Amino acid sequence: MIRRKYLFLSLLFALFLTACDSRHPEIDIQLKADYTEVLQAISDVHQSLSYKLAFLEAAVEGGLVEEQSLLSLTQEALSSLSGTLEEKMSAVESAVVAESVSLETKLCLIEAAVQSGFADTAKAQALLAQALDATCKTLEEKLAATEKMIQGQAAPLSAKLALIETAVTEGFADAQKRQELLQKAVDALSGTLEKKLAAVETAVKSQGSSLESKLNLMATALEKGIGDQAAAVEQMKQALESSLGTLDTQLTELRDQTLEQLAAISGKLTTEQLAKAFKGVADTIEGKIQSEGELLKAIQDMVSGLQQVLPPTA
Repeated sequence: MIRRKYLFLSLLFALFLTACDSRHPEIDIQLKADYTEVLQAISDVHQSLSYKLAFLEAAVEGGLVEEQSLLSLTQEALSSLSGTLEEKMSAVESAVVAESVSLETKLCLIEAAVQSGFADTAKAQALLAQALDATCKTLEEKLAATEKMIQGQAAPLSAKLALIETAVTEGFADAQKRQELLQKAVDALSGTLEKKLAAVETAVKSQGSSLESKLNLMATALEKGIGDQAAAVEQMKQALESSLGTLDTQLTELRDQTLEQLAAISGKLTTEQLAKAFKGVADTIEGKIQSEGELLKAIQDMVSGLQQVLPPTA
């Protein structure tokens, strides 16, 4: 036990020196520490968020923590912060530009900040742009880094969707490249079909990306055979709730009525028809500053258009 504790403390000391030297930690971890000890390290109130994330990366690289656990453990590190909301956001912003933290971990941190209510869509996009600027110098490097992140396993689909949107808004990915990145992000999903569907549902509920990005993701998932018509209707509901927020009585009624109409006809449509319709709405609202009412009207028009292509009833 004493030897294991000594080795673990040695790891912390080595990482401290590396992190203070502003380099990504490259540590060969040869020990097997308890999972509890990892949690204790990233929950230490005396260490900075950047330090905790750099340590967490070393634990992942050393095989102490699974890569797929990076988001949940990043949330643990974020939850350990003390102080005001402004002070916590300052710590997040410092970590986002820290050279000792990789882009993968920064993506997880930004998504964790979104899920904890620290950042809305606009703030998430700004943080992602800062993360890319701190990591890459040219547009070509940013695109290459984005493609690498999209095909990796560390960041969740919700974070990848926000990153793809940032690539478009920052001007290093056009509409065609965005679709390619979406295809790669969906192709990178692992596990059962149910797990892939759950990842899509989590992404459309996240506030880290816009409604049009969520619509494009939903369409891509349908084209890839992830989810059926009923799942698409539920995803639309979740996307509207997360992207539009609190609505007045009139807009709430419009939203609910539109969703009811979509649910009523969805079983009579093919997944290809729904995917095409979702992309059409995304193209209609993309790049335009529209009110919540106008966004709902665009979706209502989509439903009306789908009703016109229904086969005649006997």
